[in-house]
Amino acid sequence: MTLHWLTAAVIAAAVLVGTARLLLWRRASRVDTPLWRLGALAGLQMTAAVLLYLTLNPPATVVGAAALRVVTPGQVAEAGPGEIPVALPESDAVDVVRVPDLATALRRFPEAQSIRVSGDGLPPRDQGALPVPLEYEPGPAPVGLVEFSSPSPVAPGAGFEAGGRVGTLASGVVELVDPADQVVARAPVEAGDQFQLTAYTRAAGLALFHLRLRDAQGDLVEEIAVPVETRDAAAIRMVVLAGAPNPEVRQVRRWAESVELDVSLQVDLGAGLRLGDAAPLTAAGLSEVDLLVIDDRRWETLPGASRAAVASAVRSGMGLLLRPTGPLGGETRRQWAALGVSLSGAGDAVAPPDESEALTRLDLTHDGSAAVSILLDDQEAVTASWSGLGLGRVGVITVVDTYALALTGRPEQHSRIWGAVVSALARADDQARPEIEGLAWSGRRVAVCDLQDEGRVIDPTRAAHSLIIDPGAGARRCAAWWPETAGWHVAVDDRDQPTPFYVHPADAASSLLRAADRQATLNMAAATPDADAHGQRRVAGSPWPWFTALLAVLALLWWLERRRPRQD
Repeated sequence: MTLHWLTAAVIAAAVLVGTARLLLWRRASRVDTPLWRLGALAGLQMTAAVLLYLTLNPPATVVGAAALRVVTPGQVAEAGPGEIPVALPESDAVDVVRVPDLATALRRFPEAQSIRVSGDGLPPRDQGALPVPLEYEPGPAPVGLVEFSSPSPVAPGAGFEAGGRVGTLASGVVELVDPADQVVARAPVEAGDQFQLTAYTRAAGLALFHLRLRDAQGDLVEEIAVPVETRDAAAIRMVVLAGAPNPEVRQVRRWAESVELDVSLQVDLGAGLRLGDAAPLTAAGLSEVDLLVIDDRRWETLPGASRAAVASAVRSGMGLLLRPTGPLGGETRRQWAALGVSLSGAGDAVAPPDESEALTRLDLTHDGSAAVSILLDDQEAVTASWSGLGLGRVGVITVVDTYALALTGRPEQHSRIWGAVVSALARADDQARPEIEGLAWSGRRVAVCDLQDEGRVIDPTRAAHSLIIDPGAGARRCAAWWPETAGWHVAVDDRDQPTPFYVHPADAASSLLRAADRQATLNMAAATPDADAHGQRRVAGSPWPWFTALLAVLALLWWLERRRPRQD
C-alpha cells in the first residue's frame, strides 16, 4: 500500500467515525434535529476530508515551456525570451538570481522544462543525472593546460613521466623543474599538442617538481605542481649473478647501491671460484629475494635443482631478469622458453651507427603476444621486455653495455634504464593501500577509494579527518572528502599503509579545472534528449489553495456544530 492510499484510508475512516457520531447524537437527542442540519454536517465533514487529502497530496499542474539559463564563469550568452537566468556561486554575474546549486534552481523554478548552460560548464557539485534536457554553449577554450597526468609512485633511481596536453596556446614550451628550481626536461608545444617529460628520482621520499607552460616570448602561462612519491626501496632485495667479471654488472651494483637497494653480487671466476656474496639459490633463500638478475653463462652452470628453485620462486612472485651476453645455446633457449621467454635471432651484437649515441644490443627478439615492452631504442627495437609466470615476471634485456652511459657522463640515462627494469620486474608490493582518484584541489571533492574500513585523511597540520564509505560505491569502497588546505595529505585505513597525495591550491592550473568541467558538461548534454521548445510538463501543485479552503470549511463546520438546538 502506497503512502497516498494509506492517507486516504485513514481520512476515510475518520469520516465514517464522524458520521456515526452524528447519527448517534441525533438518536440520543430529545429535540428533533432537522435533516438538513444533519446532512450539512455530514457534507462538511466529507468536504473537509477531501480538502485535507488534497492539502497533503496536491494534484500536479501543467506548466508552459521555460528554460533555465544557468550562468557559469566565462559566460558567453545573455538570457533570451522565455529563459529564467540564474547564477551559480562560481559566477560573478550581477543582476541575476543567485542559487547555491543547480538542484535548488530546479526546485525554485519548477516551470523550467530545459536547462541551458553557458560559459565554462557545471562544477562537479552539479554534474549528474538531470530530470530535464540540458543544452550547453561552451565558452572560449582554455589556453593553458587542458590535460595532465600525475606520475605514479616510483622506486629510487627510476624515471617518472609527467604528461598532458595544451589548449589553444599558439606556440610555446613546457618545462619540468626539479625541487631545486632547475629545468630537467623541456619540449616545444603548439595548440592541442600532447607532451610527455621524463625526470628521475634518487632517494625515497616526497618531492614537488613543477610543470611550467610558457608562451613563445617565454612568459609564464600556467604552472602546476608535479607531486612525486618515491617509495622506500630499501626492502627490495636484488641479487646479481654473473658468469664472468665484466663492467656491466659492476656498474649495475654501483647504481643499485646509490639508490639504496639491498643488492648482492656474485661473480664466477672459474675453476670453482666465486667472488662476492653467497647466492641464496634455494626455495627458502629465494623467497626473500625480490629480483634475481642472471646472465646466460651463470645460468648454464646452475644445477637443475637451483634452476627449479628459481622457477618456483618466480611463480611465487619473485622477479627474474635474464641477461644474455652473446649467442645462446639451444638448451638455454629451451629452458628460458619454459619460463615464458622465447627468443628468436642469432644473438649477435648489433653495433650502433658510428655517430650514434645508442648502445650495443644483441640480435634477439622476445617472441609471443604476452611479451610486454619495458625499453625501446632509437630505432624502436625492444631492448627490454617481460612476460608473466605465475605471480612473478620474467624479463630479458638485450643491451650489453649500459655501463658506457655512466662512464661517458650520462649516469641519468643509466639510472633510467635500470630503474625502469627494476620497477617492472621486482616482486610486487602486496600491501594494499587507499587510492586517490584523479587530481585533488582545495575546496573540490576528492574520492578516496579501496578503503578497508572507514579510513581517515591526515592534513598538513596533522589533523585527522574521518571518512565515511559511500554505500553506492560498491566494491570500490570510495569515500568523498573536501580538502580545505593545499599541500601533502595522507590517506590511511586500518591496514596502516599510507597513501600520500598532494592537494593543489584552489587557484592552481585553472585551465585544467575549466577543461574538466567543460568536457563533463558536454558529456551531460550529449546524454540528454533535445528540449521541446513548445512542450508542457506536469509539476507538483501548491498545497496552499487547498489548505486555505480547508480552514474555511473547518470554520463553518465548527460554527454549525456550536449552534446545536437547545435540549429541554
